[in-house]
Amino acid sequence: MATKEARYRSLDANKIVETLKRLEQRISERFPGSGLSCVCAELIAVAKQTSERIELVARPNWTLRTLLVVLVGGAAFFISTLETRWKRARTLSAPHELRSIVHVIDMHQLTKDPSSMGAARTSNSPSRDLTPFSLMRYLDYCSEMLSMTAKCAALYAKSLSDAVVVDTVGDIERLTSELSSKIWQKITMVQSLEDRDMPGPVITYRPTAQSS
Repeated sequence: MATKEARYRSLDANKIVETLKRLEQRISERFPGSGLSCVCAELIAVAKQTSERIELVARPNWTLRTLLVVLVGGAAFFISTLETRWKRARTLSAPHELRSIVHVIDMHQLTKDPSSMGAARTSNSPSRDLTPFSLMRYLDYCSEMLSMTAKCAALYAKSLSDAVVVDTVGDIERLTSELSSKIWQKITMVQSLEDRDMPGPVITYRPTAQSS
């Protein structure tokens, strides 16, 4: 029973990858050829690397630990922190990569502005060929991807209880939460516009070189 309960109290990297794969399929079916599906595919690749990186970093560095046994005093204290600093340096590159993906996702949702639905376009206006329903699905997918990115980052904090790593992961979690809140404000706006029967574009989704 204890083992079964423990399974529901911690994140599983494999489950995160499986969830992301299903999300990528849903995005590809709804928006074939879109940039958003490519971003999700990249996020899957990063998620797959996460468990491998964590396993590598979490392994004891026996060379450093042997030196700790040999040396004493101040030198021993210095050596004792080397492993922690080595693990921290190896780990922090991954959260920075995840943060970059968060900003890419944000760029994709940035031009999906519900207040511009039905408005006249200029030659430089971003593509707004989404119906209200498709726009809500697109924004919802962005929110899900942000949530899964935060889960990938949380795997590092779960496996390595280093204060710097935990703070970095916390920053990513706060960033994704703030962006998701903004996205859901957009979704609420679309729902409100639908309730008022505001006319919007009825063009079906057509992937272009700039679609995302």
